[in-house]
Amino acid sequence: ASDANSDVRLQLAFTVGEIGGPQAAQALATIAERDGDNPWIRTAILSSSAEIADQLLPRISEHQSDLIRELAKIVGSRGKLDEMQRVIASTKSAWGDVAIGLGEGLKRSGKNLRAIPWDPASSQRIDALLAQAKESAITANASNEVRLAGIRLLAFDDFERVREPLSALLNSKLPLEIQSAAVAAISRFNRPERSEEHTSELQSRFGI
Repeated sequence: ASDANSDVRLQLAFTVGEIGGPQAAQALATIAERDGDNPWIRTAILSSSAEIADQLLPRISEHQSDLIRELAKIVGSRGKLDEMQRVIASTKSAWGDVAIGLGEGLKRSGKNLRAIPWDPASSQRIDALLAQAKESAITANASNEVRLAGIRLLAFDDFERVREPLSALLNSKLPLEIQSAAVAAISRFNRPERSEEHTSELQSRFGI
């Protein structure tokens, strides 16, 4: 995993997943630390992580946000409760990236972060994160960066919980990027989750 030749590390990243277990996860983490910004090697790491993403995630440096989100998406897509809860329990500073990834993965099966029978500790972390996301999204004097991050997370909540704040962010007096982010978040929900009235409004104003 620490070979000086990048071609060797690329080949190893593609094949080490066949080994499985903590040893493979550590080898991929070592490669990721050195080559995580290389798109080819990052693709190889993700390709090898299908069965061990939950074991690899805690070993990835917090500055590798894209890789963290992609690994968490794999965990969310698998939908295995024990894996998801293990990832939540082991996550510290990159919690927001992990939650986005889990949410993206769950969306593939029509679920959201509220729709899972979490254990109490995981449920508490999810509730706190989504409550903070809602507060950040609607706080007028917060920076656009903070508000946009909050809006993005609201796409993984239950629609009835976020319908009102997201609708309020469609106000034409707000910055265009805030409105656009709200539209993008709303569009992530399946149409059955949105009322007919709400869907008609979005279609007339934004074509979604």
